[in-house]
Amino acid sequence: MAELNAALCCCCRKALPVSGKARDGARSLGRCRLVDVASASNFHSFSLRHFHLDLRVNFGLKRITGWQALELVTLQPGVQTLVLDIHPSLLIHSVDCKVPGTPGSPDIILSLSYNLEPFTDYGSSLRIALPTAAIRPHRPFRVTIRYTATDGPAIWWLDTELTCGKTRPLVFTQGHSVCNRSFFPCFDTPAVKSTYSATIWPDAFNSAGNGLRPNSNQSNGEIEVFRSGLISKSRTFSRNRCVHMIMTSRVWAEPCLLTSAVSKLGGSVERCLDVAEQLFGPYVWGRYDIVFLPPSFPIVAMENPCLTFIISSILESQEFLLIDVIHEIAHGWFGNAVTNATWEEMWLTLTCLETVFRLDALHRQMRLLGDNNPVSKLQAKFEPGLEFERWLNECGPPLCEPDLSAGVTLTGPVQHLCELWSMDSPDRQAIASFDLSMWSTFQTVLFLDRLLDRSPLPQEVMSLLSSCYSVLLDDMNAEVQIRWLQVVVRNGFYPDLHRVRCFLQKHTSRMYTVPLYEDLCGGVLKCFAIEVFYQTQDRLHPNLRKALQQILFQTSAANTSSSPALVGPTPSAPAQTPDPPTNGTMTLLDVNVSA
Repeated sequence: MAELNAALCCCCRKALPVSGKARDGARSLGRCRLVDVASASNFHSFSLRHFHLDLRVNFGLKRITGWQALELVTLQPGVQTLVLDIHPSLLIHSVDCKVPGTPGSPDIILSLSYNLEPFTDYGSSLRIALPTAAIRPHRPFRVTIRYTATDGPAIWWLDTELTCGKTRPLVFTQGHSVCNRSFFPCFDTPAVKSTYSATIWPDAFNSAGNGLRPNSNQSNGEIEVFRSGLISKSRTFSRNRCVHMIMTSRVWAEPCLLTSAVSKLGGSVERCLDVAEQLFGPYVWGRYDIVFLPPSFPIVAMENPCLTFIISSILESQEFLLIDVIHEIAHGWFGNAVTNATWEEMWLTLTCLETVFRLDALHRQMRLLGDNNPVSKLQAKFEPGLEFERWLNECGPPLCEPDLSAGVTLTGPVQHLCELWSMDSPDRQAIASFDLSMWSTFQTVLFLDRLLDRSPLPQEVMSLLSSCYSVLLDDMNAEVQIRWLQVVVRNGFYPDLHRVRCFLQKHTSRMYTVPLYEDLCGGVLKCFAIEVFYQTQDRLHPNLRKALQQILFQTSAANTSSSPALVGPTPSAPAQTPDPPTNGTMTLLDVNVSA
């Protein structure tokens, strides 16, 4: 087993030699009881061999109702209780157990008693009493739970006006990292992997799921059946259309996005898969599909076996789209095939596939947080020959950094332009010789990141920056725009606040809204932030609306309802941009919004 683990964790196809000491250590580790502080379940007492979901989606009531069957085996004698992670938004109707009978006798079917117990603010525990007379170690049995999922954090119901096409509603689920428990009762920990299957009664809409879709199990479009070799972090059920791009990949999107999505992706997915297989070995998941979700999707992208979620606004930048696809494809090996054991070790999944273009972001973070900050310490890179223990536990940047000298042709012009802007009296003629419209997206992002690092800037410099770039940046993608708008907010540059308003009216993703609202509320522009929130709140997802209410009004999660109501401005709410402050500079939070 130690030899197998060594081979799986390696980035090449060669089996690594394992010493006897390492094998002994692996066996010792295997005897340790794994603890996941984010899970209330007793997953270490069971083996989950498979589970099936049979669900009916009701858009009118915004509910998912059905049942779940778990195929389990106890791993030790004396287990009397099955403990699963759950969420208060799940309504449990009944729990049954089926134990195979002895040869010649019928199966035993029993109704089980259960109770709910509190755990944390993001979930609770479902404790099911098992029939000890029928349950034996290593003997399979089935538990069936009938339930209804309502408005939990894993399920994102989008009304028609929140979609791209604004013609039909959409729902998707996002279980990462501890939200699956609000979709179905489960061992909500990455330590547990199993196969799963699902039958979705879509109520006259198309559905996409992270698994293989066997055509033989479809019934005239009335139901959708998925089978997967791995239970993943999230699933989607949505009203989208599908186009097959290549033999191993297809794209799902709303009809208004489909042509653009296929055009932007081109043959890049197949090429990236080919390169990844050359580096890491065979792709084991069979398919690599992509679903483009509306702008309210909370993050840039999320990879699941067979299906990657990507926010549709990323289509504005083909460069960022390609980088995201490369990153998510790599998770097919690091994160899905080789997985962190608990959510405390989530950083291991990402550091295994960090690329060298992130090195600059690492140094920026260390300058902002300090190299002794625990977060900085965890930005580890597995470099050949690196003294890992020393680098992980001590201060400072990586001991071994890749040679990035070849990139000076791209970073050199950025550095030169930054130096011109850092002068006491910027040379306008020299600055005008740099045409940002000819730069790559990453060059522009790097330039704006440098401006963020040097904020606050003198108002006369901000005026010159705005006259040179603001109109040009208006036509660039959201990743560029949000950086410029953060520069505007952190420097209190009032002439460009209307651009902040337009951006927040257009983009409703947590990824873009939360950083700007935090910056606005960190300084003297909170009244402006509240005004914009009043104007846009009806187009925000309830989960995001709740988060922004907490930022704006400093309310705790415990005092905020699960489905926050729309709030209206007071009669004295400002109707125009507030006047500039007369004293001091703004102290604002730094937010990493990089893809």
